[in-house]
Amino acid sequence: MVYDSGHWLNDRCLDAAKDIIQDNDIDLLILSHNDADHIGRLDNLLSAFHAKVILRTGYQRPSRATWRAMNRAIATETEFQATVINLATYPLRPGFVFTLGDANIQFIRGDAEWPDKLATGLSRAELRNVISIVTRLEYKGRAVLFTGDTVGRRHDSGSDDCSYAEAEMVRRADDVPIQSEIMLVPHHGSNTSSSNCFIEAVSPDYVIVSAGHAHAHPRKEAMERYLNFVPAEKIFRTDRGDDEGAKEWDYMRVPGCSDSAGDDDVELFLSEVGISARYRDQPAPEGC
Repeated sequence: MVYDSGHWLNDRCLDAAKDIIQDNDIDLLILSHNDADHIGRLDNLLSAFHAKVILRTGYQRPSRATWRAMNRAIATETEFQATVINLATYPLRPGFVFTLGDANIQFIRGDAEWPDKLATGLSRAELRNVISIVTRLEYKGRAVLFTGDTVGRRHDSGSDDCSYAEAEMVRRADDVPIQSEIMLVPHHGSNTSSSNCFIEAVSPDYVIVSAGHAHAHPRKEAMERYLNFVPAEKIFRTDRGDDEGAKEWDYMRVPGCSDSAGDDDVELFLSEVGISARYRDQPAPEGC
C-alpha cells in the first residue's frame, strides 16, 4: 500500500517506494486529496511502478498543473489494467475493507465534495482538506490511522471544538472503528485538525507528524492537545530542529534552524508482540 505520492519539489516519497517496494507492484494506491504536496510526484511514482487499485476523491482542480499531471498518470495506468475507484462516481461505504495479504485496510471516510459546503463556513482550502480519504491499516491486531489533511475544528475555536470530518468519524466509531496504536497527525499538525474528541477516540500510543519548514507546522496548540494523551517522547516529527517562531511547537526546536527535507524519516513496526517507532537513520540535530 502507498498512501499519497509526495511533494512536487522532491523525490523523497519515490525514493522510499523504491527502497521498500523494490520490484513489486503497488497493490493499493490511496491519494488522500488533491493538494500538490500530496499528489505532486504521482507521475514519477507511476512511471516506476504499476498500481493495481487506485483510490481517489474525484475532486476537480483542472486549473492546477499537478492535478492535470495526476489525471494523465492515472489514465495511463488504466491501460495496464489498473482499477480506479473515484469517489465522485463510486462512493465507498465507511467500513469497506481492502485485504492485502495479512493486512486489512479499512476505508473510514472520504468524499468528492464536502456535502455541506455552503453552510459550514470552511475556506476553499479547507473544503479540499475536509474530504481527505482516511484509512486504517490493521495488521497482527495493531492499527495505523492515515488521516490526510482532514478537518476537525476551526483554527480559532475553543479547545472542546469537535466538528466536520473528525466529528463524523467519532460519531460512528462504534460501527467503523478508528482506535489505532499509531496515528498520523492530520494536516501536518495544523490547528484546524486534531480535535480533542478525535484524539481521544483514536487513543494512540505513538503519534507521527509529517511536517517541514513551512506554515509553522506542527502548531503549538494542536500538539498540546496530543500531550494530554501521549508523552512527548512518543511523538515523532519529520522536521526535528525546525524553528518557525512562536506558533510552532517548540519540542526539539533548534533556534534559527531551518529543517532539511528527508533527514527525519520515521519507521513503524507492528507485530504480535507489540509496536514501536523510531527515526530511521540520523541522530537528533544539535545545530544548523
